Amino acid sequence: MFNVSQGRRFHSAHEAHEGTAEGPKEISTDEIFKGEGGDVCGPGAFTPTCSAKHLPGFVQNVDAIKAKGVDTVVCVAVNDAFVMAAWAKEQGVGDKLVMLSDAPRR
Repeated sequence: MFNVSQGRRFHSAHEAHEGTAEGPKEISTDEIFKGEGGDVCGPGAFTPTCSAKHLPGFVQNVDAIKAKGVDTVVCVAVNDAFVMAAWAKEQGVGDKLVMLSDAPRR
């Protein structure tokens, strides 16, 4: 388990995938945060509770989260990048959060 605290650096992860119009794009946490502060949430795409409560809370409160010094809010799940992109669209995420898949691309 990762001990979360202010100023703690995330470990570098290179197996995350961001859904783009061109398909999955491999991206590392170093690229996402670029030395900035971040907040990470880990719901399950299209699961009832995560779709109704978890993700919407981050989307609705992203401005308040960023006002506390967070530069980037990331949602990561084991679903593939295509599912994450579809879930982001269905939830109206837009560019408010970075939606990542940690599922390996094969």
